[in-house]
Amino acid sequence: MFCDDDAISPFYRPSGDTIDDSGSDRVVKTIQGIFKTLKQDVRPIREQITTMHSPVIDVLPFPTLRKNLIRSGNAVDEDELYDDLLNGL
Repeated sequence: MFCDDDAISPFYRPSGDTIDDSGSDRVVKTIQGIFKTLKQDVRPIREQITTMHSPVIDVLPFPTLRKNLIRSGNAVDEDELYDDLLNGL
């Protein structure tokens, strides 16, 4: 699951199109509540919950880096990132 090219983060929850962000906010709070036992640095952030992304990003213990990787879209090659994480830079 984690290594599959088509794998999707287990934190991701599609919330559908809403008129405002209230539906999305509820989903984010619910998911963050479910994972509140995780250490602060690895808890899912809003972008992990609301944006489809690779689970490779989820293992990074730096919330700002995770947010920036998700927001960058395809600017970072996920296969290269995965290889770097496993084998070093």
